[in-house]
Amino acid sequence: MAQSPETAAPDANELERYLLNWSALGQMIDEGRSFSGYERNCAFLNVDGKSFATVSASSGLDLMDDGRAVATCDWNFDGKLDFWVTNRTAPKVRLLMNESEPTPDTAGFVALRPKGGNGINRDAIGARIEIYPDAGGKHFIRTLHAGDGFVAQSSKWLHFGLGSLATIDRVIVRWPGASAEPFTGVTPGGFFELEQGTGTAMAWQPPTFALPAATPATPPAPAPTAIRMWLIGRVPFPRADYTAWDGARKPLHQLRGKALAVNLWSTTCNPCLAELSEWKNSASRFEEAGIQMLTLAVDGLDQANANGAADAEKLAVRLQLPFLTGNATNQLVEAMEIIHRTFAALKQPLPVPSTFLLDSQGRVAAIYQGRTSVDTLVKDVALLDQPIEMQRERAVPFAGRWASLPYESDPVRVALTYSAAGKPEVAISYLKDALEEPEISLSGVLSEAGIKQFKIDGQAMVGQMHLDAGDPKSAASAYAALLKIAPEATASHRAIGENLLQRNLAEPALAHLSLVLKSTPNDASLLFNIALAEMATKQLDAAIKHFKEAVAIAPDDLATHFQLGNALLQQEDIEDAIVHYREALRIEPNWPLAAHQLAWLLATQPNGELRNGEEALVLAEAVCQRDGGANPVTLHTWSAALAELGRFAEALQISTRAAQIAGDEPRYAKFLEKINEARALYRKRQPLRSR
Repeated sequence: MAQSPETAAPDANELERYLLNWSALGQMIDEGRSFSGYERNCAFLNVDGKSFATVSASSGLDLMDDGRAVATCDWNFDGKLDFWVTNRTAPKVRLLMNESEPTPDTAGFVALRPKGGNGINRDAIGARIEIYPDAGGKHFIRTLHAGDGFVAQSSKWLHFGLGSLATIDRVIVRWPGASAEPFTGVTPGGFFELEQGTGTAMAWQPPTFALPAATPATPPAPAPTAIRMWLIGRVPFPRADYTAWDGARKPLHQLRGKALAVNLWSTTCNPCLAELSEWKNSASRFEEAGIQMLTLAVDGLDQANANGAADAEKLAVRLQLPFLTGNATNQLVEAMEIIHRTFAALKQPLPVPSTFLLDSQGRVAAIYQGRTSVDTLVKDVALLDQPIEMQRERAVPFAGRWASLPYESDPVRVALTYSAAGKPEVAISYLKDALEEPEISLSGVLSEAGIKQFKIDGQAMVGQMHLDAGDPKSAASAYAALLKIAPEATASHRAIGENLLQRNLAEPALAHLSLVLKSTPNDASLLFNIALAEMATKQLDAAIKHFKEAVAIAPDDLATHFQLGNALLQQEDIEDAIVHYREALRIEPNWPLAAHQLAWLLATQPNGELRNGEEALVLAEAVCQRDGGANPVTLHTWSAALAELGRFAEALQISTRAAQIAGDEPRYAKFLEKINEARALYRKRQPLRSR
């Protein structure tokens, strides 16, 4: 179970562990594993207010469900509380009826429903009801809540168990935000509404239920022997090979041109052998329907069974199967598993036998788990070329109204499943295959607009996967294709450009971002990113131009002022750089980056009109306090500010500390030379001057 972070602002590692745990938990649930570890539900009985006794098994409530929420209500108004229970996995909802037989000592009850008025909420949430059975002090209390336990809302009827009590002396309702009010007219064994301001309970009559006469039961239709999943948005089957009995590798895609049923079987699987026998006897029906049958044994994939492939071949020869036969490869079984995991909500391993129906273009149309009849395959092959609406109607075992349009093909989903399975290189290869000629490979399952969108999404996904794999050159090449395919897809180009820029790939990022600028010229964030890319590619004039345009649109954006200052500094426009560093500090006075840059310029500039040692010292000291005085770069700036004010002994002391820190870390080797040059100046009582 993912444990929540203990603080409001957890560190990155703690947060990452938390999110990874949730991801792992979600994956286990997708695979059909229990959210609660197959722990049975528990029920406890309050024993006279002194202890609790477990009644889990005796009450019938010890179900092995992934229970989430419980709400109580008297569903059939028999004076006994029933339970509605929701679960994380199936069954999603249960109604648990209380069918206990009360004794005379436990049968008494009364149910009360408060109703607000005179300014309080109509549902009287927060009302507290007290029932006094006699003139004594003992009484019963219930409060009406808006929520009951975890993500649940029980009935607004407040149920009181009265045991053997035959009378009620008085009822008091303490209304939320109003005075308490006594009510008369409440008697055991009934339902009463208590409306604020009336003082008299109104008897409520539960509805009567007139159920229609039951029709004679008819025997249910035989359950199908296979689980059939028809794919509305067909996707290309990944490139995969199978092995002929002579050991030759055979590419599956060479069988395109006719519908193809790819079947997995095993010599140890009785349903497999029964299925193959049935299919053999109906081979002529398959031929008439235009179905190619490819039956592949999986026995050879078991490394512990050295004779698996040979035994499968012997059995296939003995059965005299009139189909293409051979051994399945790990690559082909993996492809079938990936396709299945992409479309199945419950991501469990494929059983044997399993069969995939591919159309003439090599796209997956249906998945069958278990023994599949000849009739099912023949009917489904005839369905391949029918209108999508008819296919969808035949995809489910019942009639109804659809809430959405039919799904279109989305090969990107398959690539994402490969990537999630730790196979990014296969995901890239799959998308590249699909992107070669999508007008042909996706004809009939994607509209013209859908094919165009797939080109955009698929190419973008290839680039992203190359980036994730640490191959920026291939990523830039994949993204570059988008510039020609869809120059108008500004949202994609912007996302790609920002992604590339974050990975310090400024030149290709600039190509995508500049394309967006043509249609979005007044976006400050876009101008800022373009300017960053231009600055990284040494196009300072263009960068400064775009930074200034961004500042004009968003004058209070401190990052833009800061980076504009950096660009001006590179052009040695010190005066204007100082102006924008000051603007950044106006917006965020405690921002150390701008404070440090400004302190350095004010302490070291050769132009005396620009120097200001006192301001530089205040800024530098504040920056060093923020970083704990452990950064040799900021210490170097502090020492320069002290030297500018003629405080050379202090400057030398701070500079020596900076040199000690820099000397302990190899990354500061070159910077240490600059520190030592400054120390030499301080010994001569000379300030530091730098451009």
